[in-house]
Order: sequence, then C-alpha cells, then structure tokens
Amino acid sequence: MPVFNKPRPNKTLKSDTIIPIPFSEYKTWLHKQTQSSHSMLWSKTKECKHTKEAVPDLNPRLTIKLLQLNRSKLRTVVGMITGHCPLNKHLSILGITDSPLCRACMETEETPIHVMLQCNGVAEQRAAHLGSSATLHEALGDLGGLLSF
Repeated sequence: MPVFNKPRPNKTLKSDTIIPIPFSEYKTWLHKQTQSSHSMLWSKTKECKHTKEAVPDLNPRLTIKLLQLNRSKLRTVVGMITGHCPLNKHLSILGITDSPLCRACMETEETPIHVMLQCNGVAEQRAAHLGSSATLHEALGDLGGLLSF
C-alpha cells in the first residue's frame, strides 16, 4: 500500500533553481521606474515655467480628473495650466491682440495666474467660483469651479 502523504525528495529541483518573477512584479517595477524618471526630468527642466507653477510635481489624482473631462473642458483646463489660452498675454504673443494687459483691470498682463488669483476686476466672480485659492495649484483642486469661472 503506497503512502501518499510522505514527502519525497525531488531530484529535478536543485538548491540553485530559479523561480520566475511574476509578470505583476515587472509591471510594478516598470511603473515605479517610469514615475521616478518622469519626476526627475520634470524637477530638472527649466522650461514650462507656467505649467510647473500649476503642477509642481506628479499628481495622479489630477491626471484621473483630467482624463474624465470631455474634449472642450480638457482644452480649457490645459490652456489655463499651460498659459496657452485666449487671454491677452498669449493672444498678444500670437499677434492677435495689440496689448497683453488685462481686460478687467488694465493694470498688468492678462495671464491665467493673474485672472485666477490676483485680478481685482474679477474678484467677486473668482471668489464665487474658485474660493480663495492662493496658488494656481490650489485652484486646480476644484476643476468644476475653474470650468464655471
């Protein structure tokens, strides 16, 4: 009568046998390496000054929120993040308007930072839609308010 529960030595396995790494480990490692590399490149770049002020480091939550927007809303938000939007500063660079000054206050250049954080001419509307954000990064926390502004 054979004994089934008795362990038998396996002669095919050696002590130096390599067990393959699961695919999920490779995937996790690749994701971490990509995030690390992206973060390092983003922190070292000298360009994209306006965008870096809005998005100082990687923000997966913001990415998810942006990917859920429809095309026109995404275009609006990305324009505000990058500064490439229909405000006088950008339009004057493109040669579409003569003056980069703010249409609401006529005191300084009309940029997303000025309109969303500083302009006294739109202070009431800004407070109603964006609250009292101190930075562009904070203003991006409420995409609904930003889009309604």
